[in-house]
Amino acid sequence: MVIIIENDRVSFAAPISSIERDEAILFSDAIKPDNLPFWKIKGSKNALMAGWARTRGNDAVRYQKGLFEPEINVKNLAHKTMPKLQKIMEDEELIENEKGRWLNFYYVAQGNKVYEVYHDCVIEMEDYESIGPYCDIALSSLERTKGLDRDERLRILSRECQTLGYGALLPMAVMDTKTRKIKILK
Repeated sequence: MVIIIENDRVSFAAPISSIERDEAILFSDAIKPDNLPFWKIKGSKNALMAGWARTRGNDAVRYQKGLFEPEINVKNLAHKTMPKLQKIMEDEELIENEKGRWLNFYYVAQGNKVYEVYHDCVIEMEDYESIGPYCDIALSSLERTKGLDRDERLRILSRECQTLGYGALLPMAVMDTKTRKIKILK
């Protein structure tokens, strides 16, 4: 999964092939909103959430109501959302060990801000992020392609991953905080 922060939006992107492989589902099902690793936050304007690691952890959070304040920021996430997420992780047995580490971590975006939320911290991110087996290549590619159009950056990243033996990342499902619509980038 790739996260790109732009002037007026945050974009989440995930290769359809990774969704198909991880979930053993068909392409036509992989692009359905319920199968993507990111989703709209209901009740919050221009907000999205993404989860990483366990699909069960994503589903446990995806359908919850009242997790977020209308304004998403570090203070609200740390003091109001994290205790609710902690309860969900405990109820769903998504805690790694006695220290309370979650098996999932999340990204929460609103407007052009994105925050990583984990069991003990909330961090505001800058520019871009990548999670997954190709993350080092992605971070390098996203740094080199700053200033280009988001879709072009993702196409370049896919070509670089393919050249280096990771396979093509396209087609990708892309969603951003401005439109909150799924786009299939080919």
